[in-house]
Amino acid sequence: MARTLKFENLFDLDEARKTNILLSGANASGKTRLSCAIASMLYKLGYTVIVIDISGVWKKISDLPYYTKPYKFNDEIELADFEQNTSRIYDLSTLKLSETKQVVEALSEMIWNERVNNPNPIPTWLFLEESEGFLKSIRSKDAESIYRLVHIGRNINVRCALITTDLALLDASVIRLCGIRFHGFLNPEENSKRKFKAYYGKDWCRIAMEALETGDFIRFRQYNRNKPLDIISVPLFKDKPRAQLYLKFKQPQEPEPQKPTSLTSKINTIVRTLL
Repeated sequence: MARTLKFENLFDLDEARKTNILLSGANASGKTRLSCAIASMLYKLGYTVIVIDISGVWKKISDLPYYTKPYKFNDEIELADFEQNTSRIYDLSTLKLSETKQVVEALSEMIWNERVNNPNPIPTWLFLEESEGFLKSIRSKDAESIYRLVHIGRNINVRCALITTDLALLDASVIRLCGIRFHGFLNPEENSKRKFKAYYGKDWCRIAMEALETGDFIRFRQYNRNKPLDIISVPLFKDKPRAQLYLKFKQPQEPEPQKPTSLTSKINTIVRTLL
């Protein structure tokens, strides 16, 4: 039987400090609401929580304080200028996939640089919705900054929570770096079943296909050697939208006024040109 847990008991925070988190499951399995609950808990514990959401759902159900969306000025994509350590949601649902990849790379590089240049950064969690769009191939040159955060973000106090519809859509090295995993019911495709079976065996694959309902998850904990796998049920909360739209942008820098050129300088310039 599945155990119904309070959100506070979903995982051991000491375990979570050591590793990334992976949340997978087919549509309507409850993975985004579970992710929002974990993000809320971490935020209330004093962590900086940054969410990159291409689905547009987080701003409707999360209780993080702010969300922002991209705007285009002169064909350039601009995002709000948050103060460092502000928890927020980046809603990228209005962008094309190619534009989204560029923004995710820019945000990942910004997060990295802020923390590298800060001797005492507040521990940060980065939640990446629909992460298969950016972490499917480790050889992609379009995802170098986000890969760096996933692989070695622990060196700068950044941990990642990756949300995906299917394990088969993620690079294997990314999955291995997630020592805590929550798996909702599976997609029916053969690739999905094959990938899940390769990690957990045919019995757990059958459970994921047949025995889970919305809000039920197979939980894997790498650091719990006595019982690394179990089944849990989490309560699905009602919508409590609290995020406020944040619209503070960097002001464009005014060009420096040119110093007036003396008549002598102008004459010298003309002479040099004629010589």
